[in-house]
Amino acid sequence: MVNKKYIHIGIFAAFAFLLVSCTYSYQNKVMALAYVGNYGMVPGTISSKESGGDGDPLDVIVLGPAIPRGSVVKARLIGVLKLLDKGEQDDKLIAVLPDSPLGKVSNLKMLKSEFNGITNIIEVWFSNYKGPGMMVSEGFEDVDQAWKILDAAISAYKRS
Repeated sequence: MVNKKYIHIGIFAAFAFLLVSCTYSYQNKVMALAYVGNYGMVPGTISSKESGGDGDPLDVIVLGPAIPRGSVVKARLIGVLKLLDKGEQDDKLIAVLPDSPLGKVSNLKMLKSEFNGITNIIEVWFSNYKGPGMMVSEGFEDVDQAWKILDAAISAYKRS
């Protein structure tokens, strides 16, 4: 079990609708979509293949101001977006920076209430960023489920 106040996250793509883009090729067309948040991973975790995961560290979307790539930040979990990538679980934990305009948000219900539309944007973006039909959204789950996923990924990493 981990401390359920904050987690540490390594950032590999900064939030910026115009500054960072993910480019892919689909039917000889180049498409580009900017990340909808700071995108990173939780060190010391693995989404185990044995549990239906992709075998990678857990991904995290950190909502708040842009964070320089390579930074490790403290953030608070507020939920999880459940996704399938070619049949493998590829969940995206959702977190907020404590010292940001979203810092007081403690769960997805509060995020939806105070920042209407953010969850819709996140779900649409991650359902499409690899190309049409590549990702399947299973919807959002609450902060308690996010912690369960994180705890399982920490345990899986320790066993590997």
